Amino acid sequence: MILRFVFILALLIAVDVTIVVLVVKSPGAIPPVAVAAVALGAVPLIAMAAFHMLWRPMLGQFDRQQPSLDAVRRRYQSFSIGIVNMGFSIHVAVDDEFLHLEPLWPWQVLGAMPVSIPWSALSPAPRDAINLFGRAVRVNGHTLVGPKWCLERVPQAPR
Repeated sequence: MILRFVFILALLIAVDVTIVVLVVKSPGAIPPVAVAAVALGAVPLIAMAAFHMLWRPMLGQFDRQQPSLDAVRRRYQSFSIGIVNMGFSIHVAVDDEFLHLEPLWPWQVLGAMPVSIPWSALSPAPRDAINLFGRAVRVNGHTLVGPKWCLERVPQAPR
């Protein structure tokens, strides 16, 4: 899964660089805006590939559920799962049954669907898991890192 994404990423970058080089080397005046547009055009494609090839396979089994009325909610939180980092772009709700993650609408348009992960599907991450900015837990064999406030229900791994 990750190797396939890395291959697609390398392919997208190679195509993007080739197009930029061809545009720059072509005769005539090419406005810098055109070069920037070509270069930036790859960003949504890369995000789409990440969401479809990584986010969905890792979290796709967890259908969106309606958070309870007494759920604790915070907007614009940072999460990462595997190599997909979604800084300040997840709305979170925490209730007794689920951790509800809702990506911002641009990410949803590109393929990152909202999910509700049951607490029973989350387990402690190994102590050596990278968790500089929050708390690391495991879900479906992958490391999910998010804010401590919403992952405190999951016990910490023993030292």
